[in-house]
Amino acid sequence: MPAERDRTIDALTAAFAAGELTMEEFEKRVETANRTNDEIALRRLLADLPRFSGDTPAAAHTTTHTAGTTWSRDWKDYADSSHYMQSHYGSQNRSGRLNYRGGKADQVAIFSSSRRVGNWTLPKRLDSVAIFGSCLIDLRQAGIPPQGGRIEAVGIFGSVQILVPPGLNVRVNGVPIMGSISGMGDIVGDPAAPWVDIEAVAIFGSVEVKVSK
Repeated sequence: MPAERDRTIDALTAAFAAGELTMEEFEKRVETANRTNDEIALRRLLADLPRFSGDTPAAAHTTTHTAGTTWSRDWKDYADSSHYMQSHYGSQNRSGRLNYRGGKADQVAIFSSSRRVGNWTLPKRLDSVAIFGSCLIDLRQAGIPPQGGRIEAVGIFGSVQILVPPGLNVRVNGVPIMGSISGMGDIVGDPAAPWVDIEAVAIFGSVEVKVSK
């Protein structure tokens, strides 16, 4: 059953990377997969996904070999997901500015790096996605609105680092899948300071939240 569960989570990961699941849906399904020992329940988690309809987890295009730490995947999934990410999230322009869409901004690094540093204003929501790349979000000199903001950080074979100034209140939640998330929980600073909510997903990658002067 552990192998069946791993294959199901790998299949969900591929679907999430290709944009077939939202972050919330992905987190819920992974949590369910980790809790259940029922093979039928695992199959149901994939039943409504176009690429896996009619397949069992064993028939999906991903396999994991934990003992030898060897991992193989149909890399077309990631090629497809890269095109999706670029079209869905957009890309940063040459000046390095973020793409803003109605109070929401996107930061994407696919086989590349993206940095948001210096004087800038945190939008209501910032989506940061690193696929085989790295993203840096430096909040130390950023303007934080009184109502705070939300950062959704996703590292898929990549890394997202978020630098937080002392005094800022930060709440970090996330799901690591063969990856790591640091700084989980509440980082309480100045009671009068705003809160920044960070939702993190690390899939064979990392999301690091660090307090730094």
